[in-house]
Amino acid sequence: MKKVVSMQLSEKIREIVMIDPAGALIIGLSVFCLVALFVTLFLVVRLRRSRKEVRLLLESSAKKLSPPLADRRPEAVEESNPFGDAIFEAETKKKLREGVPDRQVPDKYRYAPCLLKRGLKNEEIAEVLSLSSDEVDQIAKLTHIALQVNKATVH
Repeated sequence: MKKVVSMQLSEKIREIVMIDPAGALIIGLSVFCLVALFVTLFLVVRLRRSRKEVRLLLESSAKKLSPPLADRRPEAVEESNPFGDAIFEAETKKKLREGVPDRQVPDKYRYAPCLLKRGLKNEEIAEVLSLSSDEVDQIAKLTHIALQVNKATVH
């Protein structure tokens, strides 16, 4: 019975192809579109699986590399270094006192504090050294802070 149905269907297709070539083209395009649709769906399912596998791999490697934050105890750091803040402050003051060696600072930034001490205005310094007025303002503030730190350490 199945052979009879398939023979009847194939005969109908032959009739359509012989009678109407445009109908054959439509049938061919329809079959092509269905195949393309199934291939696309297969690729989408495969892509989702591989993305899921990659995500799981990343999560597992992240867990292996670093323990969760909840397991870390911030108290352990404080227990090992009870003077952390005091040491940090002392190191910072030392760095401020010593300053940066002259060879690392561009000339225009070294000249700006000298010109400020001589009484030139920020706009004049900016014009002479080809700096923006904001840069000169920042240099002036930093110079003022450095002078205060130096005065505090001398007394």
